[in-house]
Amino acid sequence: MHRLLVLFAAAAMLGPYAPHLSAQQLVAPQTPSTQRPVLTVAPVQAFTFNPIGIAAGFFSAEYERRVSPNVSLSVGASYFDLGTDFDKVSYLAGDLRARFYPRRALDGLAIGVSLGAIRTGSRSQSFSGTADGYSDSDNGITLGTTVEHTWLLGAQNRYLFSLGGGFKRLLLLDGKQPNVETFYPTLRTSFGFTF
Repeated sequence: MHRLLVLFAAAAMLGPYAPHLSAQQLVAPQTPSTQRPVLTVAPVQAFTFNPIGIAAGFFSAEYERRVSPNVSLSVGASYFDLGTDFDKVSYLAGDLRARFYPRRALDGLAIGVSLGAIRTGSRSQSFSGTADGYSDSDNGITLGTTVEHTWLLGAQNRYLFSLGGGFKRLLLLDGKQPNVETFYPTLRTSFGFTF
């Protein structure tokens, strides 16, 4: 009985404060510094590059422009030149891409197609510098498909990060060459700026 009286007295004293205490715990006040601005207009264009590939000697950049609320067109280029003075492999490609974004252009999931031109080359030279080495280059057209996701970043959505993959079909202009793959996977990791 004594415990019941103590509980009743405590409830009577703290009872009037209970709604204020629970409201403070459940609802956090909104201040202008904690509110994130909402982007009402989607970005119109973006410039992206691959920062991860630079360390490996792979350079890639792209300019993308929204042409409708859900579609964008882009032009991009990729280049690498790997090897030593005795063995080198090079790759130069340019692509035109069209992407469909179900949500809105330059934001979220995208399904795309690409058409491009490619030049690959390889060179091998003997250690003695004699004519034992060889040099070869191939030119072709690429057709590709991609599935990507783009995240807008920053308080004003001025930055973006894209990650995706796909496949390309290489159509060599001189016919199929030995040791040249004509179907290969692609990976896209890009960081960029919207404007």
